[in-house]
Amino acid sequence: MIDWDETKHDFDVATKAMLSWEGRDRVFEIIKNKPIPLLLSWLKANNRDIDTWRRLAEVTFTLPDEYSEAILAYGVKPKRGRVTYPKKKAVERTAVSGCRISDCYVEEILRLSDECANELRDTAKDSLPKGVKKKRQKITEWF
Repeated sequence: MIDWDETKHDFDVATKAMLSWEGRDRVFEIIKNKPIPLLLSWLKANNRDIDTWRRLAEVTFTLPDEYSEAILAYGVKPKRGRVTYPKKKAVERTAVSGCRISDCYVEEILRLSDECANELRDTAKDSLPKGVKKKRQKITEWF
C-alpha cells in the first residue's frame, strides 16, 4: 500500500513535458503511470486539436491505459510558450426553499417530479428554478 505522505507527487514536470517538450520518447517515459484525468485536464486547457481528442475517445475505457498514454505522448504537438493552468468551473446554484444550497440535483428533481414541484409551488412559488412551470400541475397516478 502506498503511503501518500512519504511519496512526493510532482505532476508539473509530466504535464509541461507533454505540452512543450520536443523529445516525445522522453515524454512517453515521464507520463507513464501518471493519472490520465489530470493529464486530460491540462490538455483540455492548452490544446484544442480535435484529432487528438477523437483518438482518445476511441481508446478510452476499451484498451489499456498505455494506449491513452501513447496518444498523449505522441499525438500532442509540442508548443513553445507559457502553459496555462486548468481552472475549475464555478457552479451557480439558486437557493430553493426547504433545500440546502449544496444540493446539486434539486433543480433536476423539481423539473422531473410534478409532485415535488407542487409542494414547492404551495409554499414558495418565487424560488422555483428556471424552466419549471409556475402553475400547479395535475398528477396522474396508476392504480
